[in-house]
Amino acid sequence: MSSERIAHRYAKSLLDLATEHDGPERIFVDAASFVKAAHNRDLALMLKSPIVPTDKKSQALEALFGSHFAPLTMKFINLIVSKSREAFLPQIMEAYQVQYRLRNKISQVRIHTAAPLGDANLAQIKQKISEQLPGQQLDIIEVVNPDLIGGFVIDLGDKQYDASIAHQLDKLRKSFNGNAYQPQI
Repeated sequence: MSSERIAHRYAKSLLDLATEHDGPERIFVDAASFVKAAHNRDLALMLKSPIVPTDKKSQALEALFGSHFAPLTMKFINLIVSKSREAFLPQIMEAYQVQYRLRNKISQVRIHTAAPLGDANLAQIKQKISEQLPGQQLDIIEVVNPDLIGGFVIDLGDKQYDASIAHQLDKLRKSFNGNAYQPQI
């Protein structure tokens, strides 16, 4: 079974369970924290290591997250470790976030800009996106990338709107290269 499929199934189970018990919002916050922590090289290696015994992994995860996460989240993590699926935990938690957003009609929007947007510009962009996505809540993530020079790039799901100066310059460069004068010999 593929890792994506495993992650999807466990995430769906966690979301269903969270809906019945603690509430999926709390687990969503825990999942986001876990995904962020899993970028730590040492944690990622420990989760994937076949050398580290499962009881040591459970103890380490309990020490790291036990006092911060909801009891349901920790029970779920311990269940995954007991089933020797701990290497999939980061993917499972990411899949949980995706499914939570889908169920609650939340669209994650990344706005890449060369400099931080002001509140007025951010509100204007948010309003334009809201008009395109009626009934959706927006989770806007602002990313500053000086390489864009100016303008912005908006990522919404699998779509991208690129209004950056870097993109416009690249298009211009490609048009010059495509229409360059070729002397005939």
